[in-house]
Amino acid sequence: MGFFEYGAASFALPYIRAREDDLSIPELRIIAEALAVSGRWQNSLNLVARYMRRQDYELNRQDLYLLYPRPYQELIERFAREADLEAEVLFGLIHTESHFMSEIVSRSGAVGLSQLMPSTAEEMAGRIARQGGPDYRGINSDLTNPEQNLHMGSFYLRRLNDLMDSPILALLAYNGGMGRVRNWLAADTRRANPAGGLPHDLFLESIEFAETRDYGRRVLGAAAIYGFLYYGKSMEEVAKGLF
Repeated sequence: MGFFEYGAASFALPYIRAREDDLSIPELRIIAEALAVSGRWQNSLNLVARYMRRQDYELNRQDLYLLYPRPYQELIERFAREADLEAEVLFGLIHTESHFMSEIVSRSGAVGLSQLMPSTAEEMAGRIARQGGPDYRGINSDLTNPEQNLHMGSFYLRRLNDLMDSPILALLAYNGGMGRVRNWLAADTRRANPAGGLPHDLFLESIEFAETRDYGRRVLGAAAIYGFLYYGKSMEEVAKGLF
């Protein structure tokens, strides 16, 4: 804990991993809290996930708060309101996409909290500017900036929601692309029922592309827990707003 007390959290990780198996769950919980306070969200989440897998682990509500934290709360809730999105859905998306690491870059080149591709971000920046919002285009663009990234990411999810006419299909398109999701829907309709196809929750489970299917499950699961922990919603209420 001395590393955290003296502002040297980045040096603590090798020592945590070396001693982790010898520490009790209450001790690891204290370390996970210290990692979160120091802004090392991904390290905190990973540590909690590991000790929750221990054979002797008993579910603790505090661990759920550690596993589903709310960094950037003011920004996320504000942009969710502006985009007419449920805050728990935006939290679930960011938790799944980046573990709240604002400077993360994926192997495919997606950047920041909401993991936007630069081409998608440039398109959203143009749309935001044309609607009278801040100008994030060109030299003004910084996808590692939390405010810019969250604004463009929430705007993009809202646009997908409008185009797909379904929150769950919008989330699937966020990961797999609109073209793929529409092709899957068309194939599902032909296969299951020419009059309408599967309900969207069952459609999610029918997707053969594992990355998008698992992504949908993870975002929906995270959104349900965020809604329950922070917004007083039952799992059924969260699901009702998505399906």
